[in-house]
Formats: sequence, structure tokens, C-alpha cells
Amino acid sequence: ALKDKGCNAWVFCPSEGGCGSQKYKCCWLKKQARPWTLLGGRGAHVPWTSGGIYEQDDPTGGDPDPSRKFHVLLTTNNAVYQAWQARVMYYHYKKQKALQGPNGQMGGFTRILHDSSDGLEDEIPTCRV
Repeated sequence: ALKDKGCNAWVFCPSEGGCGSQKYKCCWLKKQARPWTLLGGRGAHVPWTSGGIYEQDDPTGGDPDPSRKFHVLLTTNNAVYQAWQARVMYYHYKKQKALQGPNGQMGGFTRILHDSSDGLEDEIPTCRV
């Protein structure tokens, strides 16, 4: 089981001023007692973002509760290599979602494009910021 393998939570520092002793764009893994109930600091004063990595109660039967589905976010720009990576990632996302069926944990997929248009907006669900 994942809970016996070590790290089960992640933290990322998106703040240009750093996050305490951690540098800007630093990502680190942690071991939490209950990663599904992460209730760390919240609000404008918290410079990091974090999440849990855990198995659902029944990994073979799926989980029909839509509040426990994953929504995949991909940040990208309009570079050719980034477009190729986004296509590969979206292809495998759709493949895994189809294999899991309607009760799987795969929720939605959103590509966050922080650049000018690259022509993939009609191919991959995209939010341009």
C-alpha cells in the first residue's frame, strides 16, 4: 500500500520570495499521518500550495463519489515541445479515464496556457491566463 512506502504528501513553493527556508519553485515530499485530511495553513499569508497522495478505500471497484475525483491541471506555454508534451499527457489521461469507467477517480483535465494561443485550444480543454 502507498501508506507503507514513505511520502504521501507534496508541497510546492510558487512564491518568488520563497517559503520559509524553501526556495522559489521548490517542491518537496512529506510523510503525513492522514494525507486525505490535509488541513494546513490557508489564506493570502500562506506562500505554498500542497496536496496528498493516497489510495482510495477500494482501488479495484472505483469510487462513485464525484467529490473524490482528481482534476488534472497542466501548466504550459506555447512552445512546440510543450505542445507535444501536452498532447501526450492528454492522450494518456483520456486512455486511463476510459479504462477506469464512470466510477474511476479520473475527473476533468484542464491545460492552463500562460502565453499566446498555440492552436491546441480546440484539441485540449484549455484555460488561457
